[in-house]
Amino acid sequence: MKKYFIYISLFTAVILAACNSGSGTTSTPSSDPTISSLTFGAQDSLPGLAKAVFTIEERTDTGLIYNVDSILFGTRINKVVPAFRFNYTPASATIYTPSQTISLTGTDTIDFSERPMYIKVIAEDLSATKWYAIEVNVHQVDPDLYNWEKLSDNIYPTDGAGQQLVIIQDLLCIYVNYGTHNVAFVSEDGVKWKEHTVKGLPDNCDVRAILNTPDSLWYVDEKNVYTSVDGENWQTTDISTESYSMVSTLFHFNDSTWAIVQDDATGKYVLATAQSASQWVLHDTLPDNFPVSDFATTTFLSATNRRRAMVMGGFSAKGESLNTRWNVEFVPGQGYRWLNFSIAQPGFQELTGGALIAYADRFFLFGGVNANNQTGEYQLLESTDEGINWSVPDTLHNQLPASYTPRTKPSVAVDSRQNIYLVGGQSRTQVFSDIYRGRLNSIDW
Repeated sequence: MKKYFIYISLFTAVILAACNSGSGTTSTPSSDPTISSLTFGAQDSLPGLAKAVFTIEERTDTGLIYNVDSILFGTRINKVVPAFRFNYTPASATIYTPSQTISLTGTDTIDFSERPMYIKVIAEDLSATKWYAIEVNVHQVDPDLYNWEKLSDNIYPTDGAGQQLVIIQDLLCIYVNYGTHNVAFVSEDGVKWKEHTVKGLPDNCDVRAILNTPDSLWYVDEKNVYTSVDGENWQTTDISTESYSMVSTLFHFNDSTWAIVQDDATGKYVLATAQSASQWVLHDTLPDNFPVSDFATTTFLSATNRRRAMVMGGFSAKGESLNTRWNVEFVPGQGYRWLNFSIAQPGFQELTGGALIAYADRFFLFGGVNANNQTGEYQLLESTDEGINWSVPDTLHNQLPASYTPRTKPSVAVDSRQNIYLVGGQSRTQVFSDIYRGRLNSIDW
């Protein structure tokens, strides 16, 4: 009797944690060899282990124990003390791997990286045996890694005056202005490009001001508003009867297209919104330190689930290079409220010609030049607090390829599959016509 008591203690007191399903101890040995659960205990050096949730499938032949959600990338599973629970105390439980056989005692350290791995359970009354395959899944790719690759070079002749990337109908479209005409280069994959003639845009179009909205493209120029649904054919709306002139589009926000206009009588710059090209509503007069050209914009959903937009850097109406970061949101009962984050963080440098996106709960800023028309040392900056503070990303996880040359006026867009496309730009000595694609590994997880 003493010997039996010691044996049972071995399987109940240790991490094996065997338990009976009944309310009391049965005097009849059980014939059930099934496992009820598997858990990993927390370890200071491997905190991800304790989060693993295992599923047990009782199949007619060999059962299966596995975790649906993979353990964090980089978590070591070669020295794990597991906790198996059984529906009834077994006579024995043994782990089999290609390199070892382990009779479980509850204190064993198991290398769960070995495959295949099985556990053999013998019922307490020795009448039944159950085998389970064990699969411990660990992410094999770093979820925080951004993969960048160059897709194409020399997409278009580089004697153009400017370029802009938009995504329309799931196609990549790069507009290039050559002074006397505009051309669109279209691609499905960023590798193969086809040239298209653009009809309806002015010959001196500042293509960098073409705005991508959910349903169409917009461009404004003094007394004309241009729109296109296919990217190739543009329609003109004449607003010459209005008392203002169009200066530049800003962004598409809260179901409206936003733009900067100039009052013909006073010369003041004013915000304007429209849901159709012919009907514009004028709002607040802009402060002197609000940009009118070469700024970067993005729209996003904040951490508090509020729709916001940001206008960053650019030139003021007086031609001054700005370090402003204007943020706008609609506040019920108050209307649209603007805040300039550069007041809280005055050390952020003046910047023009940058490209901005909201992606994976952070902002990314590409390229640009400072007040001295010099490209920055870092061509990629990130903000994890919605544009207040900026820093260089961890280069172990997010770094542009070595082939990427510092530049200003690149353009950037994100497609429906969450790929980042970074196109073109220029330096003091070179115009670029290349395209890079980047993507966060875990963006769809």
